[in-house]
Amino acid sequence: MPTFSDSDSLTGVLKYWLDNEAERKERAAAMQKVIRENHTYAHRAGTVLRALAETPPVRIAIKCAAVHKHREEWGDYHFAQGLAAALRRSGYVVRVDCRDNWYGGICDSDDLVIVLRGLVAYQPKPHQRNLLWMISHPDKTTVQEIEGYDHTFVASAYHAEILNRLVPGRIEFMPQCTDVERFYFDESEIGTRPNSNLYVANSRGVFRDPVRWAMGHELDLDIYGAGWEPFIEDRRLKGGVISNSVLGGVYASSRLVICDHWDYMREMGYVSNRVFDVLASGGRLVVDAVRGLEDLVPRKFYDRFRNETEFVKILRGPDAMNIRRRRAAAEWVARHHSFDARAASGFPDDRFLFMKFDDLVEDPKAFVRQATDFLGIDPMNSVPAGQINAGLPLSFDGESLTVRNTGDLPSADLPRFTMRELSDLQDTFNYDLKRTELLTGLDLKSWYNLPEFAD
Repeated sequence: MPTFSDSDSLTGVLKYWLDNEAERKERAAAMQKVIRENHTYAHRAGTVLRALAETPPVRIAIKCAAVHKHREEWGDYHFAQGLAAALRRSGYVVRVDCRDNWYGGICDSDDLVIVLRGLVAYQPKPHQRNLLWMISHPDKTTVQEIEGYDHTFVASAYHAEILNRLVPGRIEFMPQCTDVERFYFDESEIGTRPNSNLYVANSRGVFRDPVRWAMGHELDLDIYGAGWEPFIEDRRLKGGVISNSVLGGVYASSRLVICDHWDYMREMGYVSNRVFDVLASGGRLVVDAVRGLEDLVPRKFYDRFRNETEFVKILRGPDAMNIRRRRAAAEWVARHHSFDARAASGFPDDRFLFMKFDDLVEDPKAFVRQATDFLGIDPMNSVPAGQINAGLPLSFDGESLTVRNTGDLPSADLPRFTMRELSDLQDTFNYDLKRTELLTGLDLKSWYNLPEFAD
């Protein structure tokens, strides 16, 4: 394509092409060919039609019970924002609606509505896909309300099992989680306020046990939250709401962080997201005996109190500054209990086939046939035994497990695990096993405990 930049260059271009007729005709024919093949109205119409045919991003509205004017004071609002950010990273268009903006405006155009069930019930619209996530106040949610949703996630394994008998096939356990963009491990923050026993909670007119016990035994406690003035006005009451943007650092810097649950939440097994927030930040978690916690979080990652005596003993006990364990807890939470992990857990079951290695070893032909049938491809007539990975040969010397030395490597280079290390690994993976059972329907109970090793 000939070009010009000013009057002199234009004169030069015109003179050149007028003086070279044969070359001009050849160049014009080439340009016409380019236009016909790439730049006609038909090409432009095709581009528009392809764009129209593409599936647009799914529009999602997350409904939380917070009042817009006071939204920063509501945990539900920050929870909704964390979920929204994770869904946006997955390619969705997401908006968070506080309760004053649940209906009207652009709400009818949403493809999917996710309701974080808190204090107030939402009225689903039948032309939209509606998902309910019960994260708190289970006593306020009826079976009739649940039946108005396409699917319900329940942040309690115990309650999910009960509800699944009442509303079969539409209930799924999905615990709360944390925003790892805000709650993350920073070793420089750990323990920088070594005298602070932190308690972040609102009173709601109740003289909650940790505050009552701390006062009764004259224990130090740094209390942040609303509504405590009728019960306490001494130095323990440090202030109101801590901004969510700095809360992770406050958790990490404190000597310990106390997390208790309202009675009904504890009895029904609704583990607070504060459990995950504290661990993700590298804080030392002290938590009450909420049902199901031991199945959800490895026991080594927290201190538990079941009564006043155990609470006092922990607060008066020695400090637990195990940086390595706190880092491991933070990494474990980031892998399993982030909003990104929750956003990724909603894949369609019919796209996946879960198969056990045990079945491959037991009957290779049946295993491969199941896989080929699922993929819709021709079955294999034979399965060579040599293609089955039976794993590395192991050796146990009574104290530790290692790979049997076949002469390929020096003994010093072989991995070795003590029984304590194997037990810790087993505890870490048990949560994965329970979630895998829920996702797949497979019975993996035989995997929960370490096998017996013979010398």
